[in-house]
Amino acid sequence: MKPIFSQAFIGLFETALEAPPEKTGIFLDTGAIIDIENGFTYKINGHKFLASRPSSSGIFEMSSIDSCSKPSELFAHFQKLPYQFLVTPEVFEEVRQHHYHHRHNGKPEISKESLYYIENFLSDYSLCRRLFRDKCQIPFGDSFVSRTLDHIGYDTHWASMLAFPLNHKKFYIDPISRPDRGLITAALGARYLGDFQNVVIISPDSHILDTVRILSGRHPNAFSNYSALMQQRGENINIEGTLNFGYDGISAFSSRPDFDE
Repeated sequence: MKPIFSQAFIGLFETALEAPPEKTGIFLDTGAIIDIENGFTYKINGHKFLASRPSSSGIFEMSSIDSCSKPSELFAHFQKLPYQFLVTPEVFEEVRQHHYHHRHNGKPEISKESLYYIENFLSDYSLCRRLFRDKCQIPFGDSFVSRTLDHIGYDTHWASMLAFPLNHKKFYIDPISRPDRGLITAALGARYLGDFQNVVIISPDSHILDTVRILSGRHPNAFSNYSALMQQRGENINIEGTLNFGYDGISAFSSRPDFDE
């Protein structure tokens, strides 16, 4: 039976594609690419990764996806869509390492054919990156603040610190990686310094998913995590409120069916 996308991979982020197709960038992280590659061959966490789901959306016509018999055909299908699929240099290097140094059932974890299309996504990002403006104005309260790519990276760093409680293992044992922070920064750069009106990150990594929630004001525990962090640093926060970095037009969705958006 040929696999087609599950609700976890299509249904969640189709609703986020509010901008015109040519103004929407979809970033894939290493884990999502591996999930696509592995989704044709085995189950993840007891779930069949690519499970049937009806869809009327033009972005992923189910007949086209159902005709894909291997991951590289799916990546080729992505390339034909009006949406821009993008991969950062750090993600591509991780994917390249998985091709050359990681094997599954005796075969490269990322096939040579898939690597070809992923490198095309890297080339598209490199072109996008060269067109970034030096700075942008981001709405903040009743005014605007100026942001460069360095500022966006700094915001991403602090948002990642607020994504989990202080006693969570992903805060103090397994913190977010540099490539993951770079991916989020690149996506925000494409949104605010480039020409995209909307960007989507596809990833199974809760670091990315929850950091984007913080940045976009959709994390339910943002302020409580901030208060706890400030108290740990010796600053008492005795007020209740919300934490808003001011970023919109960015969403992150899981490539697996076990993450509740």
